[in-house]
Amino acid sequence: MQALPLPVVRDDSERALISAMLVTLLVLALVRLGAALIPGMWFWALNTTRFAAPAIMLPGLLIPLVLLLGPVAERLSPAIARLGNLTARSPWTARAIAAAAAAAIVLLLPDRTLFTNDFALSQLALQRTFPLTLWLHFTLPHQLSAALGMSAVSVAKVEATLEAAAFGLLGGELSRTLGLSGAAAVVSVAGVIFGGSLAMFSGLEKSFGELAVLGTLLGICSLTAARHQRGALIGGLAFALALLIHRSALLFAPIYAWICLRCWQPATDRKWEVLVGAAAVLAALVISRADYARALQFDRGFGYFGWPASGLDVGLDSVVVANVLLLLCPLIPLVWVVRSQARIPILLLLSTILPGLVLLCGTKHSYHGLFRDWDIFTGALSPLFVLVAGSIGLGLQSHGRAAGRVAPAILAAAIVPTLFWLWAQADADRGFRQVHAFVTEGPLRSADVRGRSWQFLCSRYVDLKRFPEAVTAGRKAAELAARWGPTVGLRPSCQRTSSPGTTSRPCPPSSEMRPLQMMRSRGSEPWELRGMSSPTHAHWSSADDAFDAHRAFSYQSSSDIRAA
Repeated sequence: MQALPLPVVRDDSERALISAMLVTLLVLALVRLGAALIPGMWFWALNTTRFAAPAIMLPGLLIPLVLLLGPVAERLSPAIARLGNLTARSPWTARAIAAAAAAAIVLLLPDRTLFTNDFALSQLALQRTFPLTLWLHFTLPHQLSAALGMSAVSVAKVEATLEAAAFGLLGGELSRTLGLSGAAAVVSVAGVIFGGSLAMFSGLEKSFGELAVLGTLLGICSLTAARHQRGALIGGLAFALALLIHRSALLFAPIYAWICLRCWQPATDRKWEVLVGAAAVLAALVISRADYARALQFDRGFGYFGWPASGLDVGLDSVVVANVLLLLCPLIPLVWVVRSQARIPILLLLSTILPGLVLLCGTKHSYHGLFRDWDIFTGALSPLFVLVAGSIGLGLQSHGRAAGRVAPAILAAAIVPTLFWLWAQADADRGFRQVHAFVTEGPLRSADVRGRSWQFLCSRYVDLKRFPEAVTAGRKAAELAARWGPTVGLRPSCQRTSSPGTTSRPCPPSSEMRPLQMMRSRGSEPWELRGMSSPTHAHWSSADDAFDAHRAFSYQSSSDIRAA
């Protein structure tokens, strides 16, 4: 495949590129420093260095700026160029390196906070999953664990690691598709791999990881269609698999339609690919039609559809989406700096932006808050992030010699924020401090969001046997329970018993509550579990009494231990 022709680059163009890059990186560093030093969680995607050790906070912010310095960049650029040239000389070797890098990161930095999208409760939602998701995240791990003698958790980690490796393979495929080499190829690969999407493979047993992989593949197919009028077959298969995994895959419909229209050209002989891909999509819809009906009915019952409650909600959600974009694609602010001569078709760009707009304006914000449920954007926006990485790669390719000068800084701008985020989630204490800041600092979240976050902290502290901290978090959740009414969000068939002016009935005991009813109060943990679960079922006084009993038991146990 022929690479793009490189224009002659004048010195003034190189100086302009470096100056623009320096200004952008300096602004980003100052914003991140301000977000880390000023109390508040407005820009939670930018303040991850706040929860790191002070000794590495400032160096982490300055790395991209240091790598832009002439002597440093000149020493690193030859190695980066040699690595990028592998995509042309030995593409499978380059893909293997990218896959190994992505897999190693998620293995070394597993999520131990378990806050994103309620990692700890994801296994309880299997009854609402699609068959392929159920097979990937439940049936297959348990069958392999029985056959190989491994735990289901270990099998799930291997599965997630392989999906992260697929991310690396797709990064190499993007550089090959665009005909990139040298520093531009490395930057495009890094643009695909590094971002918050890697967190989907570090512990979350839900389908957004597979959606991110398939959405990335769709984005690459769209660029293939734009350049060569091919890719409809692979794109159709990817879209069909996504439809069998999660209902949000419907948001891929605009980009798949654009691929089909682009490949259905009179001058091409690839119309059969469009037909076969469309047949696969239709078959996936027929197979999963009952699952879609059930899932959409569930969404309507919980009020997920419709315009947000107020303009303030839209404004706050817009700030959250800005955080999500910077978390999932750290290179987005650099798109204007590295301008590409190869323009992306406007309809293709709009088809990749539309899913994010639908999630922002067409749905109401999550009961848990988008700080916790930001992962819903990973799959829907993954084609857009492919366009960002490809556009920056093409822009660097067109700048010729100047690409090597700025490539190290661009790589650091993608890698460092991602590693800081993963590192914060891999350390439970840092992750808990981040959640605590989210519920106690500005902007003041709703009682709903704060109550659920405190309840999460209570549950995680119990898992770690840190009962005094669990008592404190659980009491705060119980104090907020009268205002956030968790039974309204969790069990719409019953109402909160303390709701004024309504004819209500208590929630029946769920399968999670029945074991608690059989527990005796002889131990500390049953008291805490009862206190943690009572707010979920509108038993506010029971929660308070249970936490008092737990605290008394804890003090008594501590006295007995000291006496012994």
